Order: sequence, then C-alpha cells, then structure tokens
Amino acid sequence: MSRKILWVVIALTALVLTQTFGQALKDNPDYKKALELQAQADRAYQAGDYEQAYRLAEEAKQYSARAEQYSSTLATRYRASNWLSLARQKLTEAEGLDAKTRYPEEHKAAVDNYAQAQVAFRGQKWEESIEFSKNVVAWLANIVPATEEPVTVAEQPVYPKYYVVRLILDDRDCFNKIAGYSWVYNDRTQWRGLYDANKNVIRDANNPHLIHPGQVFTIPSLSGEIREGTYDPNERYPTFGE
Repeated sequence: MSRKILWVVIALTALVLTQTFGQALKDNPDYKKALELQAQADRAYQAGDYEQAYRLAEEAKQYSARAEQYSSTLATRYRASNWLSLARQKLTEAEGLDAKTRYPEEHKAAVDNYAQAQVAFRGQKWEESIEFSKNVVAWLANIVPATEEPVTVAEQPVYPKYYVVRLILDDRDCFNKIAGYSWVYNDRTQWRGLYDANKNVIRDANNPHLIHPGQVFTIPSLSGEIREGTYDPNERYPTFGE
C-alpha cells in the first residue's frame, strides 16, 4: 500500500471519529477504543510502519462503526422517549376533557396505541414505539373542550310604571281598584302602597278616596318587578304575580 493511500485511510478514520460523535459519547467504550486505535495508527504511520498503521486504522474504523451504531440507537431511543411522553400528555389532556365519554372511539384507539407504544419501548423497539405514540397524538388531535350550553335567562315581564287616572262613569277609579288591575298588583288589598307613593299628587293627601281623572300616579315596585313607561290601554301587559 502506498504511503499516500494509507495516509488517506488514517485521515478519513480521524474525520469520522471527529464529526460523528458528540459529547454524549465520550464515555462510550467503542468510541474510546476507536480514538485509541486511530492515535496508534497515526504514530505507526509517523514511524514508517505502514502495514501496522493500516491494520490499526482498519480496526479503528470497525470500532467507529460500532460507536456510530450506538449513537444512532441512542438518538432513536431518545426520540421514542420524547414521543411516548407527548402521547401520555395528550392522553391525560383528552381524559380531562371527558374524551372517554364524548369521543369513545378516538379515546379507545388512543389508549390501545399508547399501550402498544409502551410495550414496544420496553422491548427496545424504538421505531415501532414512535409510530404507536404518533398514532396516539393523531387519534386525539380533534378532541376539543365541550361547548358550554348558553345560560338561558328568563325574560322578565315589564309592567307600567305610571297610570293616568281615567274617567269611568260606571266604575270610577280609586286606589283599591287601581291596585287590583292585573298589570298593577292584581290585588285590591295592596292599595296602601299605591296611595302612599302618590299623596303629593292628589288634592287632599289625607283623603285616599278623592282622586281625579288626569292625575298621573306612580306605581311603585311591589316585589322587585320591572316597571317602565305609562299604561297604554291599547297595549297588552302580563298579569302581575303569574
């Protein structure tokens, strides 16, 4: 073998050892052995023992290949571990969204694939474990939080707040009659509150029986009900208390 060819072999071996392995492999025995043999090959070459240098360089390449395989396996195992962790995280999140009930098919498929991913990982079948973990993520990709049902707020009835005393010849307005209107209090006995709220309107504050057409009475809220506007005989109002 020519010195030039031998030098190329040794140089290539050194290049592989330098570029292929990172800090994580510094303690790998095959990597250490490859470095040791490469150094010996270099010394033999410098000493002119080219046959020995070639033999050592070839042996270093073998250890280098084994270390490279270890590096590849280590990287794949690391990826498998990360995918398994992600699958577990996604499964936990999905179960927090009640996926077992809301997405039974997707949840079951994800659980089955996660179990197979674990089995493959324990069996050091890293690539297989990665595929099962990816399946878990895919099955759970469309799991979303349940849509909250809108809270329906019952529409509260609105009653008149003001009443203009009318002239009704056959049945004149009075406080107890007004209190008895369905859209006022629907109860004649509640006239006192109506009277107290409108003493300043009637001509004789001490005489609740004397009211006159055209006087505008305020209808105070009796039990927190909503009252707005002035009574319009052409409008329909809800019955108070119903």
